[in-house]
Amino acid sequence: MENNKKLIKYILIGSSFLLIAMALNKWADFKQRNYEFKGVIEKISFNEKKTPTITVNHSEYALGSGWRFNEKLGVGDSILKAKNSLIYTLIKKKTGEIVLSE
Repeated sequence: MENNKKLIKYILIGSSFLLIAMALNKWADFKQRNYEFKGVIEKISFNEKKTPTITVNHSEYALGSGWRFNEKLGVGDSILKAKNSLIYTLIKKKTGEIVLSE
């Protein structure tokens, strides 16, 4: 009987962690979808997980880390993102190459 209580306790704790992780993931997705900007990248900084934060039009935007797209970002490049979309369009300053985040 004692083992069953421990098992139920562990299942509840594990389920709680899973639900919290899913909620945080949904919040990040919601936040990303609400971004809307068009302009030149003024500044780029990366955190310890190589996730970039860019400054466009004097506002900071934390981008997701799921794309190889992040490696191509450069100061001076143009970037745009429409609201309710997860697709970023990057236009390289020197070459005019268009890179999509898909």
